[in-house]
Amino acid sequence: MFERRSSLSALQLGVAALLLSLAFATPAYAQRDGVISGRVTDVDGSPLAGAMVSVYSPDRGDTRSLTADEGGNFMGRGFRTDVYVITISADGYQPVQQELKVDFGQNTVDASLVAAVAPSNVSYDDINALYQAGFDAYERQDWAATAEAMAPLLEAVDGLEGEEADVMRASAMEALGRAQFETGELDAAIATYEGLLEDDPDSLAGHHWKAQAHARQQDFPSALPHARRAAELAPNDMAMQYNAAVILLQTDDVEGGIAALERAVEINPEFPLGRKQLGYAYLRLGAQDQSYYAKAIEQLRAYIEQSPDADDRAEVEGMIGALEAQIQG
Repeated sequence: MFERRSSLSALQLGVAALLLSLAFATPAYAQRDGVISGRVTDVDGSPLAGAMVSVYSPDRGDTRSLTADEGGNFMGRGFRTDVYVITISADGYQPVQQELKVDFGQNTVDASLVAAVAPSNVSYDDINALYQAGFDAYERQDWAATAEAMAPLLEAVDGLEGEEADVMRASAMEALGRAQFETGELDAAIATYEGLLEDDPDSLAGHHWKAQAHARQQDFPSALPHARRAAELAPNDMAMQYNAAVILLQTDDVEGGIAALERAVEINPEFPLGRKQLGYAYLRLGAQDQSYYAKAIEQLRAYIEQSPDADDRAEVEGMIGALEAQIQG
């Protein structure tokens, strides 16, 4: 009896041990029950067949790779509950990367990839080289070299999307337009700045330099709205106020020009050119109201004080004398 009872106990212990091992095995299996799935497309929503999905575990240092099917779909099973770094890439597209906390069951990560090269198939290294060469030339004010780099750069980034591409495109158009302006290619500069303003209607550089290009062509009506907008966008920029004033005066908006000049000298009281222009603007209103002659004298005297060695000092002093005589007479 004793031996039989001992044998039954051994059998019971064996079964108990097996059950115990299974009990412990079940959670270990469940920890790998995470599923990672998703879909990879381009920015237009077309599936990217063959896209690679890399699932990296920073804790363990291991990586699993998944591949998207013809519909751009991918799926992998048996992932531990953990935080993974997911990198999704495809030939000709910029890779995207994000962290994903994987829990039991389904875990979805979709991606929309942006083209990594422009339609011209210029590589990013080539694009960066053009960008650097263009701005090195821009800083040297080598306008021919600036245009030589920026024109092909704009062609290369045509079709690229994303914040970095947008900034690069805007910067390239600003630099190219300036180079065209400085080399006298005014129609080309105007076209370049029109493109910049289509992308960014509130581009200060676009409005300012487009106004300057029109003004150099003596087309002041076309320059005026851009000069005004530049002054609105930069209310504390003395140069923008002054440039707007000059164009306003050219279109016979004397009061508007005076307001802009007053703003310019308010921003910087030590602005002799602004003082002189303001003095002559007041002079234009003096024919209707002689009280403006006193204001003109005040500004012209300030100009002389701030520019004692000015080439036109004698002319300005003569104008002051004539105005004083007009007031006294």
